[in-house]
Amino acid sequence: MSKQYDDNFISEEDNLINNFNAEEATLKGFDRGLTLIKQKYTNYNGKTKNKKMSIYSTGQCGSNIRNASSGMWYRELVGSAEEALFFKVAYAKGNLNCKNESNMLFYESPAEYEAHFNLELSQDIKNKWIERTMKKKLEISQKEQAVTGNIDISSTKLLVGQ
Repeated sequence: MSKQYDDNFISEEDNLINNFNAEEATLKGFDRGLTLIKQKYTNYNGKTKNKKMSIYSTGQCGSNIRNASSGMWYRELVGSAEEALFFKVAYAKGNLNCKNESNMLFYESPAEYEAHFNLELSQDIKNKWIERTMKKKLEISQKEQAVTGNIDISSTKLLVGQ
């Protein structure tokens, strides 16, 4: 008995790749910061699979920061003091092929980055980010209070008799 093959059969993986290419071709011209990539991950059974991901990169210095996983724009600018409020990642696995020619990715937290790429960062990286962000939030808050004249007396130290 001979085996017969169906030439019209398209595997699930082939179908995913064809859909991926069609979506990529459609989206490339409309959004300068959007790119689609395939990311390998290990599922709960221990099998390696490909996952299609949308990534939104942020432009160069002076452009608005953009959330890498949601595509949401923020009022904060690249290169400003407020940039430090975001978890910033340089995508170094290759060219993202974005029209804005950037590989800088911004997230609201390390946890958001971990969820987007299905990975886990060291606790040391997370702690350093939290410490740096809290310090920057305090600095920004103090500057805003000084500019508006709204000074919180409870946080102001007065030196008397020294």
